[in-house]
Amino acid sequence: MEAKDWWEEQVRNKLQARIAELEPEVAGLREQASDIRKRFWEEVTINTSTGGDFEETYYTINQQSALLAERERGHKLLLMI
Repeated sequence: MEAKDWWEEQVRNKLQARIAELEPEVAGLREQASDIRKRFWEEVTINTSTGGDFEETYYTINQQSALLAERERGHKLLLMI
């Protein structure tokens, strides 16, 4: 076996081992993002009766949106590794 072939095999084996380690984590993040999307409107209260209610609604939506975006970024980063 040539040195190049040996090196490629070593790299391939390490990549496959790392992918196997990350697959459960990726699946977990994918599930979390899916759950957040499913419950998004359950977590958000829409009330625009007064200016204060409108502001509270705005911040609630932004908070849920940021949480979902963070989970999706984590999922994408793991896929890039």
